Amino acid sequence: MVDAMTSTSPQTAFDPWTASLQEAIALQESWKGERGGPIFQQVAAQQVLALRERIKGGDGIAVLSAVASCALEALTMPDWLACEYLRRWRQVTGAQIATWDEAFGAFWPKGTKAARLATIRRHRLVQVRLFNKLTSFVQMNPTEPIDWETLAHEEGVSRTVAQDLYYEFAHQQSMTPSQIRTRNGWPSSPAKLRKLAGRQRRG
Repeated sequence: MVDAMTSTSPQTAFDPWTASLQEAIALQESWKGERGGPIFQQVAAQQVLALRERIKGGDGIAVLSAVASCALEALTMPDWLACEYLRRWRQVTGAQIATWDEAFGAFWPKGTKAARLATIRRHRLVQVRLFNKLTSFVQMNPTEPIDWETLAHEEGVSRTVAQDLYYEFAHQQSMTPSQIRTRNGWPSSPAKLRKLAGRQRRG
């Protein structure tokens, strides 16, 4: 893996690929950058790592998604991702195949209409906002249940639509609430985590 050390200050080096959420939170408090910061980088790194199995299975769209996550948060790509991206890129530039769709896969089915794309764009904005809100919420409040009614109302959609949009994107990123909790060494459900926390306090 490429060294992904990112300086948050002259005195502090932060590696989002290996840092725990707790380390990212602690450094975020002193973050002086214009955008992002340790928490955003740690989350992006986890998203990339979560996509690795799909990439190994031949999913070209997952390759592009992982590259985008690195670009958004100024992460240095790990070697395995850089090599896979370049392999597909060289297939086109080296005239082995004719199109980027052949190299990475077609994102939208052939014949998708403009009206359908407009609806998808609206839903994608809601989807990303929900994903960002819930990723932060679950990491900062792991024992609390999700208030879907309030979230759906804030986004102007029904609870069912909000949940469908969120979980579609979260599963793609392997960052559902239960996966976030498990990845951080917590029980997968808030109820189990509350029960565990209660036992710890009584002990």
